[in-house]
Amino acid sequence: MVSAEFISKELVSCLTQAEEGLHAVVLVLSMRTQISKEEEDALRALLVLFGSRILDYLGK
Repeated sequence: MVSAEFISKELVSCLTQAEEGLHAVVLVLSMRTQISKEEEDALRALLVLFGSRILDYLGK
């Protein structure tokens, strides 16, 4: 399992490299299984890092 700290550092690194800013976020979840704790944690991490407006950037 990957730590939240590692994910945060990777996100910051990616955003630093994205000169024009964030255009989309892709969060892939299986419709066949219940949402796992790790998937919930990933969404929470995005909310903590970017605030609730990150939901506007998730593909639907």
